[in-house]
Amino acid sequence: MNDALAVSDRSLKCLASNIETELHSYYSGVNSLYKRKYHALVAGLKDTKSMVLTFVFIEFLIILMGASHF
Repeated sequence: MNDALAVSDRSLKCLASNIETELHSYYSGVNSLYKRKYHALVAGLKDTKSMVLTFVFIEFLIILMGASHF
């Protein structure tokens, strides 16, 4: 992994928790729309051919953590 993109496990867990909280709040709990969005996000992050969602995720991570962490 590139050192410039290295992120601590704690930071990633915090980000995942924040995303989970926002999804839960947005969809008012766990329902079919929540599950569909969750699976779409996971699939998008795993898709190495489509880097768009990965770049959006990295941008969100930088904004959430602040540039001082990098």
